[in-house]
Amino acid sequence: MAPWMAATPQLPEELLAFIFYWATYNPVRGVDSLAVLKPFEAAHGRDEFASCDAALVTKLALFSSCRLFRQLMKPFLYEDIRIRHGSEALAHLFEREPGLAVHTKRVCIPPLGIPEAGNWLNLYPVGTERILRYCTKVRILVRPTTPSLAIPSPAPDLGSPGPPPPTQEGIEDALLNEPEQLDFPSHHFPLLQRADWYNTPIETLPSASRTPPILWESESLTTLTLGSDYFRPSRESEQILVDLPKLHTLRVRSIRSFGGSTRGTDPSSVRLPSLRRIIFEHPSAVYLLFFEQPLRHLGPQISTLEFGACDRFLQHDYLMVIIMNCSNTTHLLFPVFSTMPTRKNSRLQVVAIVYPVEHIGLSAAGFLHDSSDENAKEEQWGRLGGHFLSLFGSASRFSKLKTVTFYGIEWMFVFPEEMFKGMLRMILDRGLRVVCELPEVQKAWDVMVVKVKELREDAYIHTALSPES
Repeated sequence: MAPWMAATPQLPEELLAFIFYWATYNPVRGVDSLAVLKPFEAAHGRDEFASCDAALVTKLALFSSCRLFRQLMKPFLYEDIRIRHGSEALAHLFEREPGLAVHTKRVCIPPLGIPEAGNWLNLYPVGTERILRYCTKVRILVRPTTPSLAIPSPAPDLGSPGPPPPTQEGIEDALLNEPEQLDFPSHHFPLLQRADWYNTPIETLPSASRTPPILWESESLTTLTLGSDYFRPSRESEQILVDLPKLHTLRVRSIRSFGGSTRGTDPSSVRLPSLRRIIFEHPSAVYLLFFEQPLRHLGPQISTLEFGACDRFLQHDYLMVIIMNCSNTTHLLFPVFSTMPTRKNSRLQVVAIVYPVEHIGLSAAGFLHDSSDENAKEEQWGRLGGHFLSLFGSASRFSKLKTVTFYGIEWMFVFPEEMFKGMLRMILDRGLRVVCELPEVQKAWDVMVVKVKELREDAYIHTALSPES
């Protein structure tokens, strides 16, 4: 028993376990919610995954305290693991005590690297395959673009600092070896719900390893994020077979998300019967819907489209291009300051175009509310006005629109601006239902609606009592 425990009241183990549960709370315990990709999750920096990292510090402190705490912490310690430098120790532990891996719900596999030295390696850490062999209950699998995390992993040897980062010589030796591949059968992760997988941080940077085949054929996967898979097959004729019967949400970054072969992936080899939502992180990924690309035949089954916060969406009217291809889209979400306003109907058209969209979700990520650059602010307001005219104006192609949702805290700074009052009137004139994701933003919206209605009433009374009326 630790010396300090002799002078403190002895608490029942059940109570200690309850305290530890909340002291080390990790959102992965609500894994069903965490497995769902939130609207604009990347743009607004959601707190869930940051909370997963923050919990590691408390876990390590409790695990290192005494034998009793160590025993009580075991179910919590391995629920969310990072496989990185020093991962061989974790592999040895799971091989010695395979029951510990049963608690693992989320696995993060950062690429090897030393951020302080600016080094980047997209190989898997040593022992990755051995660790995953035991994590058969995993629900979320993550391969981020960043080469490491700032929070240290809890070490099985009671908090030792672990091995030092690899030397430059070690990195060079690793490059000479054949990269480890994660070739698990599709049934190895029967509970897998979400996978966020980036082989490389830059679209044109070749990958040292390909996307694991299990991500192409999981029977349980519902949410999938794919970066660029710029890994050329050993044979030009090699094709990826994609069969994900339960996949509902697909987030893609690149036209190479399904492989780097010059021939691409045959659309007939892609089976995604449940796919209803696509998120485009980069304009390059839009072309997956066209030509001989893998998503070409899936456009009509998509009901929800979302754009990421990428300034390259300002170069072309991608909203029109994608809606025309995904002709049954009812939900459209995009960040207003990094997306070009779409076209309106014109008087020269013989037949007005009407989009099937019933719900619009808007993010104001990147709003320059405290900038001194007047030109940049004027450009932003011009772009916002263009969006409101195309969405809510008299010539809008969104005549079936019923609901508008404002996402993110940035709208708190947009709504009070004088220039926004005219845009707000457009929404009121259409009689649309307005929802704000955050309660404080909803309150700001309600205040502005009252002000605008009061101004209208004052203007009406002034006109009615005017001698010229």
